[in-house]
Amino acid sequence: MPSPSELTMLVVHLGVTCRKQLGSTLGSLRKLGVPLLGLAANGSVASRDPAYTYGYYGANDKAGHSRKRSPR
Repeated sequence: MPSPSELTMLVVHLGVTCRKQLGSTLGSLRKLGVPLLGLAANGSVASRDPAYTYGYYGANDKAGHSRKRSPR
């Protein structure tokens, strides 16, 4: 596995980055042999679903208090 400094994380902006640009970029990275760690998509619209939540990863914070998911 490559060292962390040899990995690339590609970030796209939803509704701004077009598929053609993304495909071209991925093709260039592939041709150059650049390992792709992952793809992040920014700019998503928040769900209006009342069941949608977000939270922290992990059981406890630094003080040892449990963190629970908060409705968004």
